[in-house]
Amino acid sequence: MGLHIYAFIQLCKDSEEVHQKNNPFYTTLLVFGVLCFFEALLFTMFCFEMTRENFEMFWNNQTYIEDLKEVSGRPVSFMTGLYMNLGEDVKWWLVPTLPYIVPNYLEKLFEVKLMNR
Repeated sequence: MGLHIYAFIQLCKDSEEVHQKNNPFYTTLLVFGVLCFFEALLFTMFCFEMTRENFEMFWNNQTYIEDLKEVSGRPVSFMTGLYMNLGEDVKWWLVPTLPYIVPNYLEKLFEVKLMNR
């Protein structure tokens, strides 16, 4: 996205005649460049929202389905939620291969409205 911004600034600085002389498809490329910039912006917003939702999941000890059902696991701290979901070894957090985490399917779930009292 930074490269798109830099290229757009360079296009605005130079005169249009210079670019049209060097490339007959200048207008088409400019339109595609602007469209690619907005697509990159939308993708960035999507990635930010997915990251925010995952951090909210770690914070609340609650999956998306549990959120819809309005139930939650036991309250834990943010770091405990990270360790529970990503493993104890921090160096493997960005590589989704190791260590294997055994989920606790028997964990008691609580209604969110009862926990907020």
